[in-house]
Amino acid sequence: MKTRRKIVKMKSNAKAKTIILIALGILFALLPMIAVNLSFITGNSNKGLDYNNVINLDKENLKISAVSEKIHIDNNWTAAKAAGICTGNGTYTEPYVIEDLVIDGGGSGSCILIKNSDVYFKIENCSVYNSGGYPNAGIRLSNVSNSQLVNNTCSSNYRGIRIESCNNNSISGNLANDNNWYGIDLYYSDDNTVLGNAANDNGDGIYLWNSKGNLISANVVNNNFDGIYLSSSDYNNISGNTVNYNDEGIIFHSSNNNTISGNIMNKCGLCIVQPSLEALLSNEVDSTNLVNGKPLYYYTNKVNLGVTDFFNAGQVILVKCNDSLISNSNVSYGSTGISLYYCNNNTISGNTAHNSSQTGISLSSSNDNTISGNTVNYNDEAIILSSSNDNTISGNTVNYNDEGIILSSSNYNNILGNTAHNNSKGISLTDSNSNDISGNTAHNNSKGISLTDSNRNDISGNTVNYSGEGIFLSLSDYNNILGNTVRNNSRGIELICSSKNKISQNIIMGNGVGIYSWYLYWICEKPSNEIFNNTFSGNGVDIIIYTDPSESGGFPMVDLMRVGLILLVVAGVIFSLLIEYGLNKGRKTKVKKSRLPKDEVARYKKLKELEGKSTRNHDEFPDQIET
Repeated sequence: MKTRRKIVKMKSNAKAKTIILIALGILFALLPMIAVNLSFITGNSNKGLDYNNVINLDKENLKISAVSEKIHIDNNWTAAKAAGICTGNGTYTEPYVIEDLVIDGGGSGSCILIKNSDVYFKIENCSVYNSGGYPNAGIRLSNVSNSQLVNNTCSSNYRGIRIESCNNNSISGNLANDNNWYGIDLYYSDDNTVLGNAANDNGDGIYLWNSKGNLISANVVNNNFDGIYLSSSDYNNISGNTVNYNDEGIIFHSSNNNTISGNIMNKCGLCIVQPSLEALLSNEVDSTNLVNGKPLYYYTNKVNLGVTDFFNAGQVILVKCNDSLISNSNVSYGSTGISLYYCNNNTISGNTAHNSSQTGISLSSSNDNTISGNTVNYNDEAIILSSSNDNTISGNTVNYNDEGIILSSSNYNNILGNTAHNNSKGISLTDSNSNDISGNTAHNNSKGISLTDSNRNDISGNTVNYSGEGIFLSLSDYNNILGNTVRNNSRGIELICSSKNKISQNIIMGNGVGIYSWYLYWICEKPSNEIFNNTFSGNGVDIIIYTDPSESGGFPMVDLMRVGLILLVVAGVIFSLLIEYGLNKGRKTKVKKSRLPKDEVARYKKLKELEGKSTRNHDEFPDQIET
């Protein structure tokens, strides 16, 4: 009886699943037809209109309601006017006007899309929201000139306003807030005016990509990830904007010959990404720009700048400036405090650079500078040297940053007597060689002193306590680790795929593991380091050296990988069971019982009487079955 019921139930479920799948397939297949049929395209001359999934209001409806469906005009203004979408004649004195509409994009397409138009038109006082994803927007213009977008509310879209391949347009007085990506987006668009708009709480407020000769002025751009972002965009004028509480205020990314003036930036500042010397020298940035109410000083090709040249500085940027002194400034709460590009023989001393969203003090392609006695706390990066050689970083306090002192592709620098506490990494070198790291104190970091792909450095006389790894080397060879005090770390000194290093005369006390060396045989050859004359005390284990994964002691990474794989499999099984449980729970319905038809029961009984016994299996005709 149970076998039959299971078969019947399984067949029933299979049929139900098949029916559901077929129904869903039919539904998805019919969706385009449904969408098209829902679109009402007014007759007569409207056959020329290219409105897909759009309802175009006729004149009578436009008079009685401000609610509209999406609008798509592709160089067919005459038909759009006949349909009641707009008024006007497309001339300078009497432009076509789309106004006073509320449009819900329904999560697909753009609310208003105008393409391939060079007549004069204006979109005014419209509220557009809930557009689709890339490349759509609340209002999107493509290959358009001579338009005005005025006093519209373009919020809660993928992009608020997007203009692409558009020239000589005006975007003014609009609200572009709470959009997923950009508030206002210019893409390959030149000679446009973006004036007096509000672009707040977006991914980026105003974004220019490969766009030239635009005026971006008097806008309010607050609480975005990036305020005003220029990428590969030249000859633009960015002036008089209020750019507050963004992660970065105004950003140049590979952009040349731009003019930046009179902008107000609070809790952010000017940020430069991947700059060439040509770009840095070509942009004009004057001290009318304010960072936290104080001047932004941007100097190029200067020598012998002194304290008076940086009076009450909010942010300092030097390009190709030499023999200068930046001292006793407080450049906190911006994007970057002090930045030097292609600068030599300068001194940065006694400054305070706290709470920058990016970097407190940065040097790029700058040599023979001294950075001393600064306090640089609570930044993403405290002090960073990139492609900079022969600099001295001494006596600085760098606490509570993501990373404290960072060297990237920088050689022959001296890092002396700094305090680096409570960072992710206290002192970090990547692809940096022949540096002297000595006399520093690095406590309570994830990694106290960290070297990656860095060779022939001297690490001596440092005190590195209470960290995850006190001194950490990865893919780093020929380094000297000499006379350091390494206490109370999870691992005092750790080496991964690092060879030919000398570890000597260190005091290694109270660590989980004193010295921990291992390698990945598929990445590097068997390492060989010299470990001698160290003092060990109170460690869980003084030295662990894994020289081959086949050793009986096991191989740490392999062990971790095995455990991780097991956990992954277990998690997958549990997840599958939970999914199945959820699906089964969702499928539960009341079981309805029904009897066989009376004629089938009668036929069964008649066969029994005639033949004396049933020639069929009794379970084929149970008294009741589940359906």
